[in-house]
Amino acid sequence: MLIRSGIALLKYWFSVSDEVQEARFKDRLDDPAKRWKLSPMDMAARSKWVDYSRAKDAMLEFSDTPDSPWHIVDANDKYCARLNVITHLLKSVPYEDLTPESIELPPRQKAGKYVRPPIDSQKWIPRIYPGALATEGAGDGNRGGGRGGADDFRPAQGREREKREEEEQEEKMSARDMIKNASLSNY
Repeated sequence: MLIRSGIALLKYWFSVSDEVQEARFKDRLDDPAKRWKLSPMDMAARSKWVDYSRAKDAMLEFSDTPDSPWHIVDANDKYCARLNVITHLLKSVPYEDLTPESIELPPRQKAGKYVRPPIDSQKWIPRIYPGALATEGAGDGNRGGGRGGADDFRPAQGREREKREEEEQEEKMSARDMIKNASLSNY
């Protein structure tokens, strides 16, 4: 009925292998910053894993029609899965490119005789995390900051995790370049 009334209905199922899903659960257990992703429902659902998989397979079998097919997405790599879906979606629906025209940043107003009040005259919140700008811009009135040197208060495991994330980002950048250079006419 939706399709007959002119609505483009695209259905995607993000499929994750048992091994990758198990690794994600374990990562969430080990990483306090990701633990919020584990809800009580997630924990209870583990005892119904096969039942849910069976129900998903039945749903796909009965609701995959020629007019409204399910598109299965290999989602073991979340980043690539999202890019693949966006590419597929854009190839599946008519749209026009709405990239805005380029603009130039106008010059910033000159300070003239204005002088900012001293930093210590204001009530700043404590700087617990040095941030990416702890040293950058220091002393130039930008009140920036930068990371590194004596300001790097991160625990060793935080630095190791950051290094892993940087390596993963480099791998994703390689995947992005491959996708960018690949022909999109395969869809």
